[in-house]
Amino acid sequence: MDKQAIELSERQGRVEGMNASQPAERRELSRSDERVHVYRAQWSFERLSQMIREGDSVLNLGAGDCRLDQRLARDHRCEVVSLDVDDYNETELPLVLYDGLHIPFPDDSFDVVLLIFALHHAEDPAAVLREARRVCRRHIIAFEDSLISLADRLVFRGFHRFLKWSQGFPLPQHEWPPQRWSELARDIGLAEIAQKDIGRTFGYLASRHMAFVWEKTDAADRTP
Repeated sequence: MDKQAIELSERQGRVEGMNASQPAERRELSRSDERVHVYRAQWSFERLSQMIREGDSVLNLGAGDCRLDQRLARDHRCEVVSLDVDDYNETELPLVLYDGLHIPFPDDSFDVVLLIFALHHAEDPAAVLREARRVCRRHIIAFEDSLISLADRLVFRGFHRFLKWSQGFPLPQHEWPPQRWSELARDIGLAEIAQKDIGRTFGYLASRHMAFVWEKTDAADRTP
């Protein structure tokens, strides 16, 4: 058995031994909610598939409904681990629950760590990003809202208040412009190799979105 196969077997064993949610406990979605979730996963997958190599090992930190993970595993042949602080899983994939601070995997466990609209929900985004850096071997990919203009900030607030009212999702902790996310990544010891506008998930019902690709480096962590 080669090294990659051994790592895969060991990681799968760790996931199976963790606090994984059970599909039988899933809440029933309305048809409209399900269509939105399927569309959102497709939208994210179309953009991520250009940034992730087929067959990569991926940790989705803040996996939400796990539908994106399902697409990456099925259509991009990625080995995906779903991780979150709460259970919103709508798939048959196992979801690992954690405390929001300490990722339960060793250093350099994954080729890529995803933070898809997750950092703005973190009480301490520096701590989350630091842990993401620890467990990734190559890249961290984050999607965040642009929030440069007042219009985008107002749309961002309204959209998340609707999600909280309709589905119980938590409100964001931060409303940061792209420059501040880039500065945080640099201070953590990550090199930014790409930042680009990736459009809006729901047209003008959502704020503009940015994709960040950060590379793990040997630079020192300069955060407090």
